[in-house]
Amino acid sequence: MGYGRTVAPFTVEYLKSILWWDDERCEWMWNVDKGPSARKGDLAGGFHDGYLELKIDDKSYRSSNLVWYLNTGEWPLIGVDHKDQNSSNDRFANLRLATHSQNMANTTLKPGASGIRGVCQDRGRWYAQISGKWLGYFDTKEEAKAARHKAAIEKWGFDPDG
Repeated sequence: MGYGRTVAPFTVEYLKSILWWDDERCEWMWNVDKGPSARKGDLAGGFHDGYLELKIDDKSYRSSNLVWYLNTGEWPLIGVDHKDQNSSNDRFANLRLATHSQNMANTTLKPGASGIRGVCQDRGRWYAQISGKWLGYFDTKEEAKAARHKAAIEKWGFDPDG
């Protein structure tokens, strides 16, 4: 799948020679003929598990990794996360490097009584937690939210919930 590499599988120049990325339209196009089903100017790639993937030299790569590499010149050694949680939005401005833990923090908020991920109420008291770590009881929902926000910044370097 092209993950877990410590070095890039090919140069940025090679990538540019065979593919062209349209960041506004969020599309890859072939710069060369790759056979009867992939001609120069054709859209490249297909969706697999919600992610656009491209086959280059008989290996599959996620579009988000290729876009990151194309724009930074560095192969992503950790995951590439979609800020807006839309795995088909590979615009460079929507991508960021993220550990698995950070990526999992940037998931859709699960419905709950408080409306705030990691903040719940139990017998009239508010409590907060993050990734299974207990943060304590609080008198108000706002205090619990603030504690979770601080813990998210410490854990991931950002708070996916603002």
